[in-house]
Amino acid sequence: MNYLKKIRLNKERQELDKLIIDFLNIGDYVSGTYEKLGKKINTDANKIRGVIDLLRLAGIIEVLYQTDDYVFYKIREGINKKEIIRGIQHK
Repeated sequence: MNYLKKIRLNKERQELDKLIIDFLNIGDYVSGTYEKLGKKINTDANKIRGVIDLLRLAGIIEVLYQTDDYVFYKIREGINKKEIIRGIQHK
C-alpha cells in the first residue's frame, strides 16, 4: 500500500538518509546514491529540496503538497529498486 509520507526540509543529513533509504529500502546502495545525486543536482546532500525535485523528475515520487518546511509525497505504486536506480541515473 502506498501511504502519504512527509519530510521536513532544511534538516541535516539524517533526514536525507531517511528519504533515500525510504526509496531504496537498502543500506548498501546509499553511499553510492549520494555521489550520483550530488553530481546530478550539483549541491550538498543536505539540500533535501533538490533531492525531492530529482526524485520527482525521475518519476519516483508524486509531491502532493508542499509548504516552506515540509513536503508531503507518495512513492509511485509498483516502482522497484531497478527503476529507481535507472531513474536517478538518467535524470
